[in-house]
Amino acid sequence: MKIKYIGFHYRIKTDVLRLFLALVIAFTLVSSLDAQNRDLVDRHQNKLDLGFNMTSVISSFSGNGNFLEAEDLPFILRLRTKKSCLRLSLGILGRTTEFFDNITGSFRETSENKYFGRVGFEYDLLREGQWDMYIGLDFVGTYLTDNVLVNGANSISQDILGAGLSPFAGVKFYLGSRVYLGTEANFTFLFESKTNTEFDPFTGSRTEVKTEGEQFSLNPPLFLYVNFKL
Repeated sequence: MKIKYIGFHYRIKTDVLRLFLALVIAFTLVSSLDAQNRDLVDRHQNKLDLGFNMTSVISSFSGNGNFLEAEDLPFILRLRTKKSCLRLSLGILGRTTEFFDNITGSFRETSENKYFGRVGFEYDLLREGQWDMYIGLDFVGTYLTDNVLVNGANSISQDILGAGLSPFAGVKFYLGSRVYLGTEANFTFLFESKTNTEFDPFTGSRTEVKTEGEQFSLNPPLFLYVNFKL
């Protein structure tokens, strides 16, 4: 009987301890969430946000390190004014390659550079708990230069200058008062002016052809940004 009593008494102490620990953990979580919610009320007090496109990091783990290009905007800067903000994004891509053509016996050097920028206006449409929904409009500019040098002499180049508009809609999820995740969808329309030039140094002949065109794209929210309020 004494052994049973000791076992029963030990079991009661264990149950009480577990209940106490559960209550402490629950109280800590509730207090943390309550403090976070109070912080989120003032999450728009900061005037400057800096966001980084983390999709390149995520894609590198999946074996797709070349997923991003210049237009995917490696960072975004926001200057807030109450429920709206001005935003700026920049991107750059450079590449140089060499190639020997066995059929023609020619050696080719190719250099390509692309510059991309967006500047626009963003408006907070809805705020619900840790979520924000927003819409806006960006002015888009691009510049692409592609040059091919054949046997160190003949050159073939292409310059593309683009300008257009890009309306967008996105969501933000706040991890705290200063850190949030963001992603957005957009529709981009670009007007492009192309200049193709071919130069032969031996004959001195130079051929230049200019063309114009348009392109558009509807882009789903594929890119994830981690944003910090400065």
